[in-house]
Amino acid sequence: MPVMPEDDLSAQERREYGLRWNKAHHAQIRVNEARDRRKLLDATRARYGSECARCGSSAKRLCLARQDGQSVAEVTGIPGEDAWATRRWLRDRGWPDGFVMVCPRCL
Repeated sequence: MPVMPEDDLSAQERREYGLRWNKAHHAQIRVNEARDRRKLLDATRARYGSECARCGSSAKRLCLARQDGQSVAEVTGIPGEDAWATRRWLRDRGWPDGFVMVCPRCL
């Protein structure tokens, strides 16, 4: 988070300052986000494998699935196909067991 110039700014001034800071540092923010996503993907693959658990394919795009067939969305409470939110959920809970990586064909 950016360092505020003064602590006695109003909420509106803080918001405007934050928007100006984000605009001025947009490129660096994007680089940091890409690095963080890559690290999260690498950690997910290190924990759950980099090959399809069902057919052994090492496809570039692998999805998370439950070993017991239950929906990942039901377990995590994350609606839809938000892979990044699901990976963060898994990381924040210590990479729980019961999940595997599968290719889109086997999903």
